[in-house]
Amino acid sequence: MDKTLKIIIALFVLLLVSLGLIEYFKPKEIDWNHTYSTTDKIPFGLYVLDHQMKSLFPESNIKKVNKSFYEYVTGDSNYETTNTLEEIVPDTLNRELDSTVIESYDNTDYYNNTTQDTVSELKGLLFYVSEFSRIDKNSFEKILKFTALGNTTFISATDFPPMLKDSLGINSVLEMINKDSLTVTLCDNHTTHYKYNLGAENVYFNKYNTKTTTVLGYHVFKNKKVADFIKVKYKKGFFLIHTQPQAFINYYLLNKKNHYLYTEKVLSYLPKNIANVYWIGHTNLTEEELKEQGILQFIKKTPPLLWAWRIFLLGLLLFIIFYAKRKQRIVPIIKPVTNTTVEFTKTIGNLYFQEGNHQNMIDKKIIYFLEKIRSEYYIDTSNLNEDFVEKLHQKTGKPLDDVKHLVKLINFHKSSKHQAIESDLIELNKAIEIILS
Repeated sequence: MDKTLKIIIALFVLLLVSLGLIEYFKPKEIDWNHTYSTTDKIPFGLYVLDHQMKSLFPESNIKKVNKSFYEYVTGDSNYETTNTLEEIVPDTLNRELDSTVIESYDNTDYYNNTTQDTVSELKGLLFYVSEFSRIDKNSFEKILKFTALGNTTFISATDFPPMLKDSLGINSVLEMINKDSLTVTLCDNHTTHYKYNLGAENVYFNKYNTKTTTVLGYHVFKNKKVADFIKVKYKKGFFLIHTQPQAFINYYLLNKKNHYLYTEKVLSYLPKNIANVYWIGHTNLTEEELKEQGILQFIKKTPPLLWAWRIFLLGLLLFIIFYAKRKQRIVPIIKPVTNTTVEFTKTIGNLYFQEGNHQNMIDKKIIYFLEKIRSEYYIDTSNLNEDFVEKLHQKTGKPLDDVKHLVKLINFHKSSKHQAIESDLIELNKAIEIILS
């Protein structure tokens, strides 16, 4: 290593250390992200609530469910929450809603599931607090079953899945307000009001069944009281639905006003003499689980380290470019490569096999199959519907059930948002070979 290179490296290290010290001693900016995480001490975290849960439920065992509720009750470790309810069930907010009270109805199909699970063994309270509902479809079916068996479910969020609204016969709306604050109160003490400005949303229930629903809290909108906290009887249990999750964040639980009293009174409606509290949520991670996320995640969350990492990569890139330019040898003349199609095909196949990207292989298999159908059978493949199935069945002479199965697999993988596994690729390949053989 020559003297010039040593000087360059020394200057680069000095610059890196200087920038790191500047970032370290610079006043840290407040993180206003709405994480609703039990490990975050930022304003919109649930760190304070997490450390107060035992005092709020002294006789209960607090169990954090750090996975989907479906996986928790079935023990299916391979289960992946690929879709939220909003993506599966059509949005009902655009329907024409009548403000009158609807009739009670029964929807047993949501929780009569033949899957073996342990829902019937769970007893207690299901607890969920987040700005948005991120409960997937299968998990919500288990929550309905859990509640129907005589338990209680508490959900505090600003939006609710259509399946929840349809099952309970309720509807919530979000309307903009001209002022930057919202005043809430509870029905058992309507003379005490609590004013929220940070994170408050004008979400309320405009439709519910008075035979099964009890209004527990409200706020004033357009000179009238609108319900924002209700209790709904569902089979043998109860749902407590709350639309102001900001009441549970660190910012309001630590300020000098009386917001913590509102939080305590909201939670006072929950049963206390229960064996277990199941706290479900996508951010209920322990310190050990956060460490398992990797060193890069830690670097990303630490601004000084993140800037140091970026400068290091930039410096390394510049060093490689300029050093390689000065030391590059004369490029030799390379003879034309002979035709090695078979070897090339084997090499590409091995690369795909080693990479293990089954989703990429599935996408290519579908593209090549549809191209073959267009070129050999002259069938339009833009819409894989029943008409396409009938035409393919007639032109290939293959059994109709085999054609339907293949088209179903293709439509599933084209619309699926989760990564495929090896068994999915094998199943699709066999289905294609049956049609093309």
